Amino acid sequence: MVLKLGGISTKLLDIKVGRVSVQLSVDSVCSASFTLEDVYDPVSSSLNTAVKSVLKLGSTVSIELGYGSSTKAVFWGYVHELSYSYSEAPSIAVTALDLRRLMMMNKENRTFTDKSYTEIFKEVMSKYSKIYKSVKADIITGKEEQVVQTVSDHDFVLNEICKKTNKEFYVLAGDVYLQTK
Repeated sequence: MVLKLGGISTKLLDIKVGRVSVQLSVDSVCSASFTLEDVYDPVSSSLNTAVKSVLKLGSTVSIELGYGSSTKAVFWGYVHELSYSYSEAPSIAVTALDLRRLMMMNKENRTFTDKSYTEIFKEVMSKYSKIYKSVKADIITGKEEQVVQTVSDHDFVLNEICKKTNKEFYVLAGDVYLQTK
């Protein structure tokens, strides 16, 4: 297993990772939860410096699962929630979500003029570029005179772009797809 926070492997930072759980879905927000253990530095009476440097709300998270050197990316998202536990062995429980959660929360009122649906999709996705690796969108030819968005980015992509172009939208291990059903 390889877990990266802010693009840096927890192994390189000597951060011990406990339980890891990843929930994947084509239809809804994907999530990952994991526990960081031995995070307290008794000498400085605070959190380990390495943990403090990479673990912040909004930091990117990527998880690869597999055996030995044969791992495969299964999750890419951002830190959504931190829960600190100060017991005999202090730990931090982390919940990460993929970009669909942000898309659901971001409501826009805007008008796209003389653009193809591919161009519109890429423009909508551009604001989330820090939490995905790539956009793989089928080319949709033809320009639309005017397309109006008055809903969340997620609803707009699903209910405007996908329905009108017979495409499906999903996120898989940090890659964003808009492709023919």
